[in-house]
Amino acid sequence: MVNLKPDVHIIAILISIFNAILLCFVSYRSMQTLQLRGYKTEKYMHWLKNTHGRFFSRLFMLCFMSASALLVINILFTAFAEEFISYISLLVYFIYLVAFIKNEFFRKKKTPLVFTNRIKRLITLYFILAVALTYGLILLSFYLHFLGVGFLRYLFICFTPIATPILVLVAFIIMLPIENLNNKNYVVRAKHKLSKRPNLIKVGITGSYGKTSVKNILEAMLSEKYEVLSTPASYNTPMGLTKTILKQLNRSHQVFIAEMGATYRGDIKYICDFVKPDIGIITGIGNQHLESFRNEENIMNTKYELIEALSGENCFAAFNGDSSLAMELYNRCPVGKLYTKVEDDGGSFITCSNIEASEDGIRFDLEASGEKASCRTQLLGRHNVSNILLSAAVAYKMGVSLQEIAFATGKLKPVPHRLEMIKSGGITIIDDAFNASREGTAAALEALSLFEGRRKIMVTPGMVELGQAQEEENFNFGKNIARVCDYCILVGQNQTRPIYDGLLEGGFAEDKIKVVSSIDEAKAHLSAFINEGDVILFENDLPDSYSEQ
Repeated sequence: MVNLKPDVHIIAILISIFNAILLCFVSYRSMQTLQLRGYKTEKYMHWLKNTHGRFFSRLFMLCFMSASALLVINILFTAFAEEFISYISLLVYFIYLVAFIKNEFFRKKKTPLVFTNRIKRLITLYFILAVALTYGLILLSFYLHFLGVGFLRYLFICFTPIATPILVLVAFIIMLPIENLNNKNYVVRAKHKLSKRPNLIKVGITGSYGKTSVKNILEAMLSEKYEVLSTPASYNTPMGLTKTILKQLNRSHQVFIAEMGATYRGDIKYICDFVKPDIGIITGIGNQHLESFRNEENIMNTKYELIEALSGENCFAAFNGDSSLAMELYNRCPVGKLYTKVEDDGGSFITCSNIEASEDGIRFDLEASGEKASCRTQLLGRHNVSNILLSAAVAYKMGVSLQEIAFATGKLKPVPHRLEMIKSGGITIIDDAFNASREGTAAALEALSLFEGRRKIMVTPGMVELGQAQEEENFNFGKNIARVCDYCILVGQNQTRPIYDGLLEGGFAEDKIKVVSSIDEAKAHLSAFINEGDVILFENDLPDSYSEQ
C-alpha cells in the first residue's frame, strides 16, 4: 500500500475543484437538454442514444487530443523534471478544455438554460460528483506512477469531460426524490389555496393541439363578463400551474383557466387532482407525443382524464367536433356536454356561416338560440374558426352574450409563434414555429395558400416525437408542401430526409429544395434571394436538444 504525502492530497483536491468548475461549463448542453425535455429521464436517455449532433464527437476529440498531448509531453520530457513536466502537461489539458468551453458555451442558443432553483441544486450536486470523480482519477494516476508508469500521471483527468452527460444523469437521479418532495409541496399549497375559493370557476383545457389558442380566445371572451386568470404562455405542466396559482391568483378572480399538457398516461389526472376543474374542454386529438404515449388509445384515454375529473351539479364538458377522436370522447362523456362543428351536422351548440378566409384574416357569422352576430378577426386560417367556435360555445353557456363574444373576437391577436403574421419590407413572414403536428401543418399550409399570386417559401425541420409514425408523417408533409409552396428550405439533413423524399414524390423540383444545418443558415440563405411580395412560412423550430450540430 502506497502512502501519499499530505501535500499531494491538497494538490489533488485543488486540481479536482478547478476541473469540476470547468466541467460545470461543459455540462451546460446536457443540463439544457434535460430541462428542455421536461426533466424526463426517458427523453434525456433518448437524446443520449439517438442524437445526430456532433456534440459527443467534439467531446471525444477534446479528450483524445488533450490525452495525446499529455502523454507525448510526459513521455518525452518527464526524465528532465518529472513533477514540473506533469504540471505543464496538465496545463495543456486545461487549455484544450477552456477552448472547448469557449466554443460550446458561447454558441448561439434558441432556448438558453434557465437557472431555476432546481437547476442550481442540480449543478451543485454535479459539481460535488465531478470533484469526487476527478480526485479519484488523480489518486489512481499517482498509484500507477509509483508502480513505474509515471507517464500516466494526470492522464485519466483528460477523460472526465466525456463522462459529463452521464454524470448529469446520475446527479439528476440522486436529486429526484428531493425534487419530487419539493414539487409535491407546491401542489399541496396550490390545492389548499384553491380550496379556499369555492366559488371560483375552474376551466381545464387539454388536447393534442389548439390548447393555447383556445385558452387565449376563451380568456378574451370571458373577460367581457368576468375577472379571469389563465396560465400564461404555454404553462401547462403541474409546476407551471402551481406557480400561476400561488403567485397570481387573487380574490378578484372569478374564473381560472388552466391549460393542461401531457406526454404520459396520468399527467392530466395529476393536474386535475389539485385543480379540480368544473368545466373541461377537449380541443382536438391527434398523434402528437406518440413517441411517449406509444399508441392513439393512450393519447385519448389521457385526454379523457379531464372529463373523468369533472364533478358537481354545474359541471360540463365541451368538445371540438371537427376532431373525430374528440367526438369519440364526446360519445363516452357521462356528464353535461356540448360540441361545436364548423360544418354543422345539426348538433353544434353554436353554429357559424358565411366564412370568408383571406390573407387579412377571417370573417364569419355566429348563431345561437336564434341570435346572430357578425365576427371578424385578424387570426389566419379556417382552423381558427373551429377554435373560436369552441371557445364561443363555452363562453355563451357561461353567460357571455353573442355580441360580447363578437366584440372580443375582433380584439383577438395571434398567439406568438402560432401562425403569427409579420410584415417587413414588402415581405410577409408567417411564424408558426412553436411546434408542428399533422393537423397544425395542414392548417399552416392552408393559411399559406391564401396568399394567391405570391411566391411561397417553406422553412421547416419537420415534425418530431411521433415514434414509428414520424417518417410517414414527414413524408406526407413533404407531399403537402409540394402542392402549395414554390421553394422549400429543410433544416437538418437527417431529420428532414422523409420530407425531402415526399417533396420529390409530390413532383417538387429538386433545385427548389435547399437543405441546411441550422435555422441561422436558413435565414442567411433566405436573405440572398427573397424578393418583395414573397411569403415565408416558418413551420416548427426544434429546440437545441434536436440540433444536428
